[in-house]
Amino acid sequence: ALAVDIAAPLAIGHLLASVFTYLFFAFAIYAIVKGIFLRCGQSFPAKIVAGLLVASMLAIIAIMPLHSVAMGRVVTSLLMAPIFGISMIAASKRLSQAIDLFVLTNLAMGTLIMTVHPITTGLTILYPNIFGAYSETVHSLVIIFSVSLLAIPLGAVLLFATAMEIFTELHSISIIDGLTGLLNRSSFEEQAKQAIAETRTAALIVCDIDHFKRINDTQGHAAGDDVIRAVSSKMKDMCAGRQIAGRVGGEEFCVLLPLANTEAASLFAEALRLQISMTGLKNGNKAVTVSMGIAALTAGEDYKSLFKRADEALYEAKNSGRDRVCIAGHMKLVS
Repeated sequence: ALAVDIAAPLAIGHLLASVFTYLFFAFAIYAIVKGIFLRCGQSFPAKIVAGLLVASMLAIIAIMPLHSVAMGRVVTSLLMAPIFGISMIAASKRLSQAIDLFVLTNLAMGTLIMTVHPITTGLTILYPNIFGAYSETVHSLVIIFSVSLLAIPLGAVLLFATAMEIFTELHSISIIDGLTGLLNRSSFEEQAKQAIAETRTAALIVCDIDHFKRINDTQGHAAGDDVIRAVSSKMKDMCAGRQIAGRVGGEEFCVLLPLANTEAASLFAEALRLQISMTGLKNGNKAVTVSMGIAALTAGEDYKSLFKRADEALYEAKNSGRDRVCIAGHMKLVS
């Protein structure tokens, strides 16, 4: 935009130079407006924006014989105002961050300037004796270059915001299991080890969906995915506090309860088991169920040893008939 403001007077009278300069401007405007719509999750009106930009370019070519830079700016502003206006409306749909408020304010100022500019410039053309001197004032020059000056921080902020969102999304992908929204195995283990180091008191629950292979074999993998999502959803609902939940295998999950003993973990596990059994999902002609193993952290124990004992308790629960909770140590069956 700044290049257009500077080059416009030089391009007047030269068709190729004018078209090339304006195409550069139009491409920049189209890209930034599309970026705003995509960022705000709104449907981009590509035909409307492209139509206004093309109409603006054709109008400038039509008035070139007049050799009037002012007239060209009037036409451009009249057609740019709606573009800034619809961008402002799109930006108003997302105000979750300070950056969004900055973008909206910037676009509002651009819309105002694009609306006022044709009026002030038109007056200097229609009434040169009265308003002619205005075009030479500092205020006039500020208005002319203001959109360009607004576009520089707007573009920089949008680039920064986009980069931060990409970084956040990549970070999320690296730690979150895509199917369930729980922590993936490596992230769960990392957070569990940190919690154990900080509290030195914790209980680990290892959970496995009973006869899960049968679901995949008889109902298909889509049904299996539905069961995994349902189990993880119940798990997330119950892990609203300091509990840490993750998917550590195909149909295997873990929950670490910081500052919990075996009794507290047993109550938690039993409540979760009952919640899962009441989802309404079927494994053949029976309800989907889970088996769980529990182990409480002992003095000097690390995560690897804790997981091993909870996993052994899980297998004891499965060998004892499934759909139950077993505590490591004496292999006590809770249910």
